[in-house]
Amino acid sequence: MADLNTGGAGYVFSRETLRIFKKVLDEGGCPRGGGEGTFIGKCLKSRGAKPKPYIEYIIRKFHFASAKADDDTYVIMENLRYFLSKLNPSDPHYIGRMYTKDGGYNTGGAGYVFSRETLRIFKKALDEGGCPPGGGEDIFVGKCLKSKGVKPVSTRDSRGRETFFQFRTASQLIPGRPPHKFLSKYSFPLPYKNGPECCSDYPNTFHKVTPEMMYLLEYLIYRVKVKT
Repeated sequence: MADLNTGGAGYVFSRETLRIFKKVLDEGGCPRGGGEGTFIGKCLKSRGAKPKPYIEYIIRKFHFASAKADDDTYVIMENLRYFLSKLNPSDPHYIGRMYTKDGGYNTGGAGYVFSRETLRIFKKALDEGGCPPGGGEDIFVGKCLKSKGVKPVSTRDSRGRETFFQFRTASQLIPGRPPHKFLSKYSFPLPYKNGPECCSDYPNTFHKVTPEMMYLLEYLIYRVKVKT
């Protein structure tokens, strides 16, 4: 079906589009049928809202053009912006928490970022049907980019501490806990650290964060003051 945004790739609503969509849902005015992406596309199209191909615009306008994270991922934007500021967006950067499983990929849970050049390469590969099939979203992305010569790299800090976290940070941070089997096997580089030295002073993302914990993190990071 033409003129629909796929849910797998994600889509963004403006405030006005969200208002229209809610109003149509409340009134029961959406055409029926199709999966999530098809249903939303048909519903909004019935009210005159049509999708726009933003990838070309993003490639032209932004240095680090695409960031993906789950809805339970908390991002410290200031730290991520600083981390990316040291990189050239014209080079093919693919930034996140790397695992060596399945040929090497950045896990979707901790989030990953494409430079402008990487997004251009990825779009071209998708348009040409040049991506190897198989795997979940993050594994598929890793395989696709690897086939085009773009590989993930370590994002640990200068002391070897992690900056992107897929699993609950407490499982690495608290001393005396047994090593995480997956991290022990697939982290890059090995070995990964357990205990207080696992984690950078400038973390970028935390995964598996509940809504309540997001409020707590916001308070602890941006509001708490320490008197000296």
